[in-house]
Amino acid sequence: MSVHVVDHPLVGHRLGLMRQQGISTMLFRALATEIARFLVAEASKDLPVETKLVQGWAEQVETLGLSGKKPTLGIILRAGIGLLDGALDMFPGAKVSTIGMYRDEKSLQPVQYYCKLADKLEQRRALMLDPMLATGGTMADAIDLMKKHGCRDIKALVLL
Repeated sequence: MSVHVVDHPLVGHRLGLMRQQGISTMLFRALATEIARFLVAEASKDLPVETKLVQGWAEQVETLGLSGKKPTLGIILRAGIGLLDGALDMFPGAKVSTIGMYRDEKSLQPVQYYCKLADKLEQRRALMLDPMLATGGTMADAIDLMKKHGCRDIKALVLL
């Protein structure tokens, strides 16, 4: 597993604003949405593309378009919802895969209480969204669940 840090001044600025004491919920959500756009752009820059001909204003124009299935945006309830709007801004037609999971406080084992995944996961990249990565245990369990359902191309998008 490789780690890629999005080292962009605009992301760093927004993270700094998010960390300020007394930040309003509305501003926190807006900043999370903006950062999610950067994370999704970075995590999708290697998606396969294909050349397409489209009718331009004067003539046909050769353009690039994504090839294959759109990614699925994986959220772990509830925290993952915080990055979903920004991710959907970048992939408005994406299927959302929703996983409800928490850690049992005594056994520390994951407890899954909800699972609704996109179809054809073996043909999709999964962008797993979680703004509050702590130990990474729940994210690892969610990724294992995606793998069990056929997904092989998975990227975790998190804030630290």
